[in-house]
Amino acid sequence: MTKRNRNRKKKKENITEINDVIKTIIIVLVIFIGFYVLTIFLTKNQLPIRNKENIIAVIQYKEILAGETFNKPEKEYYVLFFNHQNKEKEIYNLIIERYENNLPIYTVDLENGFNQSIVKENSNKEAQNVSSLQINQPTLIKIKEGRNILYKEGQEEIKKILNN
Repeated sequence: MTKRNRNRKKKKENITEINDVIKTIIIVLVIFIGFYVLTIFLTKNQLPIRNKENIIAVIQYKEILAGETFNKPEKEYYVLFFNHQNKEKEIYNLIIERYENNLPIYTVDLENGFNQSIVKENSNKEAQNVSSLQINQPTLIKIKEGRNILYKEGQEEIKKILNN
């Protein structure tokens, strides 16, 4: 074999290797683009549509545990105690929805197992801390600087306070 034939053979091998690399790159790109197009096609109906006309304003209130009644960061706020599992939930959610004051409202679910320690036969309207808190029916307490300054029981009394 002559030197010229060896050089031709090496050039052919190099060209073949380069062609193989180019083919591999093209195949990888085609597969990548195929997966990309497939992903877009399959998820186009699942992308969130932002339509400003369908945004509903909701008054946000927060559910807390009874143990947090006297230690929220605001200087003044209401805490509404009621059962979140029965018809009362709809009634009190409506009352809260119509509430127009600037004071935050926190709710406590009397059915929640963590709050069972405050559910008693007799209420303590003078409670100034969690250990003396006793609730026996839907109750609204207004807290100012960590102190109970208003204590109302029953749906009608709560409506009067929150819807003034």
